[in-house]
Amino acid sequence: MLIEFFTMNRTNSKAKVEQLLYREFTKKFVWVPTDRMWYERKQKTVIGRIINLTEGARYYLRLLLNHVRAPTSFQNLKIVNRIVCESFRQVALQRSLLEDDDSQEKCLDEATNFRMPSSLRQLFATILVYCNPNDPKALFSKFEKSMAEDSLQKVDMSIEQARYQVLQHINSTLESMGKNIQQFHLSDLVVPINERDITCKELRKKKVL
Repeated sequence: MLIEFFTMNRTNSKAKVEQLLYREFTKKFVWVPTDRMWYERKQKTVIGRIINLTEGARYYLRLLLNHVRAPTSFQNLKIVNRIVCESFRQVALQRSLLEDDDSQEKCLDEATNFRMPSSLRQLFATILVYCNPNDPKALFSKFEKSMAEDSLQKVDMSIEQARYQVLQHINSTLESMGKNIQQFHLSDLVVPINERDITCKELRKKKVL
C-alpha cells in the first residue's frame, strides 16, 4: 500500500494536485486488495490509518509520513532542501520534528485508532527510547487508558492491576532495547519484575478482600 501510495503521487493527476499526507490518502482514494491498487474514492470518505510500527527507524518513517505531503518514494522522503539524508531520523531532525512533544502525541493519537493496545504499548516504549520526551509521566498518563484497554476488558480486573500489566509490558519492550522502566519514572507504583510477581500481588489483594 505504501509503495503504491508513492506511485500514485508520481503518476496520478489528482494525487499530484491534492498533495496528501499518507493518513489523508484514504479520504480521496480507496485501496482494493485484489488489484493491489489505489482508486479514486466515489463513496463517503473515511479516516486514513497507518500500520503500527515499533522499531526506531520505522518510528521515524511513520513520523515523516504524518508530516511530509505527497512523497514519491522512500528516497524522496530522505531529501531535505535538496540534500539526501542518511536516515529517516536525520530527516526528522532536519525538519525539526523531534523538538516538540506534540509530534510524539500526534503519533500516539493516530495509533490509538487501531484499537490494538499491545502495539500501542510497544510504540510508547519506542518513543521513550528514541525520542526522549520531556515529560514521560504526563505522556503515559494521557495514553494509559488506551494502552490498558485489553486488560480492563478482563473480568475482575481493577484499574491498578491493569496499570501493573501495562507497565510490565512496556518494561519488557524497554528491556529488549537495553533500557528499563525505572529510568523513565512513569508511575509511583513499583513495577513488578515478572508475571509471577503480578499474580502474587493479585492473590494477596484477593485474600485481603
